[in-house]
Amino acid sequence: MSATGRSVWLPVADTVAWTSGVVVSGGAEGEDVGVRRDDTGETVIITAEELEVLPIVSSVDAVPLEDLTQLADVHDATMLDTLRRRYAAEDIFTAIGPVIISINPYKPVASCNSEAISELCKLGDTGPPHVARAAVIAFAGMTGASSDGEPHAQSILISGESGAGKTEACKLCLLSLAEL
Repeated sequence: MSATGRSVWLPVADTVAWTSGVVVSGGAEGEDVGVRRDDTGETVIITAEELEVLPIVSSVDAVPLEDLTQLADVHDATMLDTLRRRYAAEDIFTAIGPVIISINPYKPVASCNSEAISELCKLGDTGPPHVARAAVIAFAGMTGASSDGEPHAQSILISGESGAGKTEACKLCLLSLAEL
């Protein structure tokens, strides 16, 4: 059976790690397969066995979601692609359930000034993925404003490599807590 036209996630050795591609040739038993990378247009030759284990590109994943738990297929490729596209749109914060992932843009971002933080704090835990949302949730739990009405000890963990933006994230958390 021909696999021509199938969209797959292709592991690549360059900086993108995964890219989407379309099978353009081959796919019969024992036959090598040509996969055209969507990003560069280059055709990569792989074996039919390698093709069979590649994740399929889902049409649901075409829109970069705010929360990675909503992905149709959770895979390294779909998560990295979502993060990459959100970053390109200057949405540097992405949720994965209650966890916020941020990617340092190395430049000022509109959602990180004091006016934006004030507006995000008003949205509470229904706001978009942002460090301010994590601070709102922690504050609600600490003050007893959470769903059970009882105060609980809270902590916010900020982790990352050197240059990842931990200090800025901490400043944003403190600004959010001060606003609250």
